Amino acid sequence: MEGQCQQIEQYRLKEMERSGREMTLDEAAFEWIERYAEAFARDYNFSID
Repeated sequence: MEGQCQQIEQYRLKEMERSGREMTLDEAAFEWIERYAEAFARDYNFSID
């Protein structure tokens, strides 16, 4: 879980820099989960059910 939180915060910072828009941690988490959760789970042998 800590690894996911770190990934989400990095995603939030990069997206804000790239797009220039403000993004809450909740917004970043929602977007990150939609885009990367499956790959993260596969890479770290987690099951998403």
